Amino acid sequence: MDAEKKPPAQRYHLENGPDLLRVTISPFANHPIFKAFVYLLLLLFILIFFSMILPMAFLLFIPIGGIFNNVFLAVALMLSLPAAVFACMVFVFAKHRIIVEVSRREITVINQYGLLSKESHYEAGGIKNIRASNNRSRGVISFDYGTATRDICPSLTEEDGKSILFAIAEKFPPYKPEMEAGGSAAVERKYSPLQTLGISLFLVCALGGMGTLVVIDPEIQKTSVPILAFVWTIAAAMGVSVFANFRRRRWFTTLIIQLGLTSFLLAYSLHVLLTNGSGWIWAVPIIGAFLAAWVFPAVNPNAAKRYKDAQERLGKKLSSVGMWLFSGLVFLGFFIPREASAYQAIRIVLGVLMAITAIGGGQKFAYQIWNQRISEKQGSRIAQPGRPE
Repeated sequence: MDAEKKPPAQRYHLENGPDLLRVTISPFANHPIFKAFVYLLLLLFILIFFSMILPMAFLLFIPIGGIFNNVFLAVALMLSLPAAVFACMVFVFAKHRIIVEVSRREITVINQYGLLSKESHYEAGGIKNIRASNNRSRGVISFDYGTATRDICPSLTEEDGKSILFAIAEKFPPYKPEMEAGGSAAVERKYSPLQTLGISLFLVCALGGMGTLVVIDPEIQKTSVPILAFVWTIAAAMGVSVFANFRRRRWFTTLIIQLGLTSFLLAYSLHVLLTNGSGWIWAVPIIGAFLAAWVFPAVNPNAAKRYKDAQERLGKKLSSVGMWLFSGLVFLGFFIPREASAYQAIRIVLGVLMAITAIGGGQKFAYQIWNQRISEKQGSRIAQPGRPE
């Protein structure tokens, strides 16, 4: 390789040679919070391990009692085994490398886990519609290969994906990445009818199952059959809409999906809050704000856009904090007695967080659906110029 580029923050390493473009990625290093959390757990396991091993070594030379030694040895083994397994997992995470090699003949993706590696080859003739993606976990670059969609370059940002695409477009024009106005055109993923049906059924089961678990919350003594029927009806409607949207995207089916999703969050928020004596104080403003968020774009689209943009900017800064807070509260809830006042306080905070998510998501989705409806209406008029209005 005759030229090298090291992007800011070292998220990936790009090597640009005469006939090859190579991108090297270390996913573990690209998630600093996850990396710090894993190392913290590893340190905890190591401390526990040595706190058991050192006394055990002492007892080998100065035996105190047969039964005591046996019990101590059993506990030490029980703690040392997960410590060793976890240490091996951290080693594998740290050594994980993803190497993407682009040439005129093919794109090769190499997954390296220490001494082990796996290669996937994609011939240039079968690669279609290479483009940027906003799915950081699966890959920020996607392309169609045969009947499936492949994702490469995970753990990077969307801007990283665009930079890599520009390098590919400049060096290997035959791939023809979908680029426009300094960026890339986002193209929807293509699924087969069978895959679409499977995704829809999974969504119905997942949402219906989670809704059922919420309804049979132990805080509520009596399970409501009508509410259960409502949960599964909404889940089924969302599943049918997802299937229809994959075949042909419509604003109405998108509305059912996103309204159903935010309604689930709102319902669980109210379910949590209403188990407390002061729950009704929260219910009226939360429901009012939720309904207002969904009708706001129809009343004042410009103001709705400003709120949506401000919400997205704020969300980029606070989304990770909110996730950690939510996860931490759920984790604490497993260890606090249900009759304790702290447990009720956690439920109230979780309910408020979910209500904020439902209202904010509703406002954002409503604006997107409003724009989608206008675009579809304009597209229909352009396609049928002679149609009377």
